Amino acid sequence: MAAACGDDAEDAPAAEPEAPAAAPETTAAAAPETTTTAAPEAPAEVTTTVPEAPTEVADTLDASDGTGMRIAVIYDGTLDQGGWQGSMDAGTQLLEDSMPGAEVLRVEAIDPGQSAQRAMTDLAEDGYHLIIGTATYDADMAIVSAEYPDTAFLHACDATVTANMGQYCLAVEEARYVDGALAASLSETGQLGYVAGFGISFVLKPLNLFAAGARSVNPDAEVHVVFTNDWFDPSLELQAANALIDLGVDVLTYDLSSSAVPEVAAQRGAGFIGYGYDDARLQAPDSWLGGSLYNWGAAFVTTAQEVAAGTWEPGYIYGGYADELLGYAEFGPSVPAEAQDLVDSLIADIAAGDLDVFAGPIVDRDGNIVVPEGESLDFFSRAICCEWVIEGVQGEIG
Repeated sequence: MAAACGDDAEDAPAAEPEAPAAAPETTAAAAPETTTTAAPEAPAEVTTTVPEAPTEVADTLDASDGTGMRIAVIYDGTLDQGGWQGSMDAGTQLLEDSMPGAEVLRVEAIDPGQSAQRAMTDLAEDGYHLIIGTATYDADMAIVSAEYPDTAFLHACDATVTANMGQYCLAVEEARYVDGALAASLSETGQLGYVAGFGISFVLKPLNLFAAGARSVNPDAEVHVVFTNDWFDPSLELQAANALIDLGVDVLTYDLSSSAVPEVAAQRGAGFIGYGYDDARLQAPDSWLGGSLYNWGAAFVTTAQEVAAGTWEPGYIYGGYADELLGYAEFGPSVPAEAQDLVDSLIADIAAGDLDVFAGPIVDRDGNIVVPEGESLDFFSRAICCEWVIEGVQGEIG
């Protein structure tokens, strides 16, 4: 899904899905229907069969309001950071509002690795029915969930699906394609800037689709990227944003949580586009242009209700504009009506299935055909994409 989050370079995921040896498997180019329940076609060793829920759980929990349900949500940052953490916590708040009888515990500042494994183990031992990870905990959760088969585990935007562990993610490719189109429509130079965390697959996917959306409006647009190799370091983000402005970019975006990029945009007369959350527009309102919004809460509520009812079957919750898992923030004051209409039109076409943002031809920046003309990435390939970088992206990866 999406962008990832953490505290330092050691927080990069312990295990990323392996990239295919060749271009990803492709299917016919018709725009795919998004889904919020089905599991992706997973590798052979992964199973999506769920054992029957223990009788004592199904008998004592109320799926309607969550009475008796104990849920823990684990964050790798602190909620006062806003951004990614804030967008995830908006999902947690929706969960609390939808299931007022449930106990919902927020566990903050848990690094991936041994810290995450200890936290998950403690929660499972303490009797929590559902443990939700919001960061790069896939390998850790896979280890712990295997030891606690009667506890449900839900992880953000990775690949492991087992008998008691599922995944949830949003179609960030749709969100970033629209954001890129808006950026290019407002740029006078055709030079766009992107401040990112790590050069890993689920960061490269939104970067790639931002560039694809930009080039759908301006075929000569370039997206210059700088990686901070950290999930939250305002000083590094500030340096990166200034370096991009020095290269001549006039619209910035990012996949991180601090206010550094909005502040640089305001100080240096650039516009900026948010990433999944709208708190950024309050940080530099005169430079704010717009941005897609993420609705994580729908996945949390659906899973919690099914766990409480004893009907949960772990899979891959995945959807976009058509499923109302994505939205769009209020536009900034400088965005003209024609640019707003462009965004509205793209969202309508994506939601209707008339525009598939992963339809070929897609060429990487080394000239390799990643998705041939007339074809598109299959569901699982787009969910775990990307190990490649699309043409139009400038800058060192990693």
